Amino acid sequence: MDYTGGPLFIHVDITERCNLRCIHCRNEISNSIKKELPIEKFKNFIDKCSIIFPNFKQVFIGGGEPLIRKDELFELIAYCTKKDLKCSLNTNATLINKEDLNKLTPLSAIQVSLDGACATTHDKIRGIPGSFDKAIENIKLLVKNNFYVCVRMTLFDFNYDEVFDLLDICKKLGVNSFSWFRVLPAGKGEKIKDYSLDPKIYYLIMKELIRLKYELKDEIKIVSSEPSKIVLDASLRNEIISKYGTNIVSGCIPGHIEFFVNAFGDIYPCTMLQQFKLGNILKDNIKEVWSNSKVLNDLRNRQNLKGCCGICDLKGLCGGCRATAFGLKRDIFEEDPYCPKKFMNRKIKIINKIRSPCQSY
Repeated sequence: MDYTGGPLFIHVDITERCNLRCIHCRNEISNSIKKELPIEKFKNFIDKCSIIFPNFKQVFIGGGEPLIRKDELFELIAYCTKKDLKCSLNTNATLINKEDLNKLTPLSAIQVSLDGACATTHDKIRGIPGSFDKAIENIKLLVKNNFYVCVRMTLFDFNYDEVFDLLDICKKLGVNSFSWFRVLPAGKGEKIKDYSLDPKIYYLIMKELIRLKYELKDEIKIVSSEPSKIVLDASLRNEIISKYGTNIVSGCIPGHIEFFVNAFGDIYPCTMLQQFKLGNILKDNIKEVWSNSKVLNDLRNRQNLKGCCGICDLKGLCGGCRATAFGLKRDIFEEDPYCPKKFMNRKIKIINKIRSPCQSY
């Protein structure tokens, strides 16, 4: 896709407030005292983007917890639907009730965060007792009412051994897809780097999840925004190349098909690169920001990548995670230490130092 036609999707946080206290939240303050934009301003922004960006097709709504602003959330969903835009919601699912279902019906997908296969693990990460049980209850409600539900798990050093148990739970619940990603050193995640998953373990988990993606394709869809999955997923790699050619950019896609707007209208390359403010939707020309931002243009040029990412033959299809590079090395173009190529064709011995509270297996 030609980036000059604008982003394919835009991620909008309508609030930074949240009813949970997640240890890895990308927002430093989850109950901000700053004044969030009225929903009308987000609608005006989406209007502008619909006019100036021919590529623009989808809105991801997140937070914080977007259901904190429930009525305004419903208003924005309805507005996106009227504009013929696909709309999806990222939520912890604890604030959904039966009365909300009609207003949520236009959504193309609801992504629910679950970070463990039991309450002990999930509630430890999310900071509030009962959050796991409530999320499970509402996942069942959504599935029963035919919503497309994706469960997303963030992997830490103390919960990774529950990933396949959680996948089994998702299959039993009847959710449509299961997604994973590693905890990133951004926001509160910068303060818990000791909880980061060993890249060798992540490699083994990713390898197995990609195998299961094809084995379980008739039961559940296994997906991830992990850019380096392309290294291990030959079928996906060949499909992309055959459809779009070898010059297509995928993987880490800020500046190519996405950007992010926070609850105060500030624009960033993605949700995890909030050290790089590009402008504000109330003050700046959106097309100018997208087309002429130095940060975005530098991200679009994969020749800027360094280390193993810089010399990789798959840097166009992957690109590594730029948020990880910046969080760990304070350089947005440094190599991503989670590159699977570092561990392929090697015998890996895993010493499990930290066990999950669930003691899954």
